[in-house]
Amino acid sequence: MPKLSQPLPEGPLAIVGDVHGELEALDRLLARIGDERTLVFVGDLIDRGPDSVGVVRRVGELIARGRAVAALGNHELNILLGEHKEGNGWFYGERENAQLHGEEVEFTSRLATERDRGEVLELIRAMPLVLERND
Repeated sequence: MPKLSQPLPEGPLAIVGDVHGELEALDRLLARIGDERTLVFVGDLIDRGPDSVGVVRRVGELIARGRAVAALGNHELNILLGEHKEGNGWFYGERENAQLHGEEVEFTSRLATERDRGEVLELIRAMPLVLERND
């Protein structure tokens, strides 16, 4: 069981929030940030965007390499609690529609396989609610 609070590493940080399944945007950001700073993901890695599974995998790789830490956001908590919310149908293998400027559009999210769901749950179950350090 993960701790509710985990320490942040010392040194310079790059705080990243609300990725929302946007893997291409995350990769562009990572290229710009470089390797000088520890990445701190502050929730909402998933939902709404086209590749939540890809984002979870990328963040998991960064964490495994000691390059990043991550805290839970409300979108991750919804998955942990089994809450079906707008934007997280990808996790349950469901296509979804949303309202955009008064018109109904289909989310183009990659649907998770059973294996994908296991990987997503493994990562988010290990994430704390809080990351902190003395400064």
